[in-house]
Amino acid sequence: MRMSKFIVLSLVVVALVGASGCSLYKRTVVQKTTVDGAKAFQQRKFEEAERLFREAIAADPDFETEEAKLAERFLANTLQAQFGINRKNSKKAEEAITVFKSVIAKNPGDGRAFRALAGLLRAVGRDDEWLKLVTERANDPAVPGDQRADVLTSLAARQFSCANEISDAEEVKKQVGDAYKFSKPAKAEDFDKLKKCATEGMALVDKALALQKEANVESDSTWSYKANLLIQKMRIAEMDGDSASQEKFKKEAEVAKEKYKELVKKKQEEAEKKVLAESSIKNAQNQQEAK
Repeated sequence: MRMSKFIVLSLVVVALVGASGCSLYKRTVVQKTTVDGAKAFQQRKFEEAERLFREAIAADPDFETEEAKLAERFLANTLQAQFGINRKNSKKAEEAITVFKSVIAKNPGDGRAFRALAGLLRAVGRDDEWLKLVTERANDPAVPGDQRADVLTSLAARQFSCANEISDAEEVKKQVGDAYKFSKPAKAEDFDKLKKCATEGMALVDKALALQKEANVESDSTWSYKANLLIQKMRIAEMDGDSASQEKFKKEAEVAKEKYKELVKKKQEEAEKKVLAESSIKNAQNQQEAK
């Protein structure tokens, strides 16, 4: 539902764009209808917003104007919002999925649209399609590296859950005093699955970290899964009786944990600075108005 700032900024940008070879009349009609739809959305009049955005698209079905592309983006958000209000309204979810796919086809770098699409696919139980979607995006060179890293992290999270489900089972994880002792699962295929999930998850998270390094960004979430997957590797080594590898993975996990904590602290400090800056600006404005 946090679309208001995005709407205002997008409409300002679009207003500065030229007619791009299409008629000024068409562009004006599409822009006005899109603006009206944005206002309806902000007022939570979602049915009206949906109608207006569809009218804007119908006025330019070939998407010759940037305004029509924007209307399509807002239509997807509106359909998603309607599904969010009534999770039983699967028709709106399916419509939103279709529109978000169209939006992403026109702009593969739209990370917000991708995350919305991925979330909707999971919400309606289309997990196989979700997996195919995120796997393709993770390997798409047209997608910015930091966004590919986010997708790889989500895939690594899936592999961590797979591994942890096995290593955290009651028959595998036994408490001994203040610590835990891990033994192999009774079924050999479960142990093989545990190793496979941990190995694949580690490869995914390392690839995500490499992409983030190239993009000069860091993610506490990625480092969190790095630490957790190293813990899985540590448990596997204990099950195999490999104390040297167990100690190695333990140390690496501690390093990853510290990095995660560092990034979380940095994020909190930046958020606090932002709040203080906004408060200072507001106080200055209030003082100015009082004069």
